[in-house]
Amino acid sequence: ASPEQPAGLAGRYRSTEPDATYTFTVENGQLTARSLWTTAPAVFTPVAPDRFESASEALPTVIFERDGQRAVTGLRIHAGRVRHLRLEKLP
Repeated sequence: ASPEQPAGLAGRYRSTEPDATYTFTVENGQLTARSLWTTAPAVFTPVAPDRFESASEALPTVIFERDGQRAVTGLRIHAGRVRHLRLEKLP
């Protein structure tokens, strides 16, 4: 997926510390994320390959990670004092 085609980034991503799961989907061509604690989805804008930003306080910046075959394996959240919080992509 490229910033212009976020569909390949859709899926569920989970962190064990803290225990959190986010579901990323594409709505109206834009990457969005929801969790149990959100009332409205975070809506992301691509800023670089695999890097997206939103107005959400919980998810202001997410950077997707890939393996050697370019498959998405997880993401990292950067939010305020939280840096590099890794979430694994669930099967």
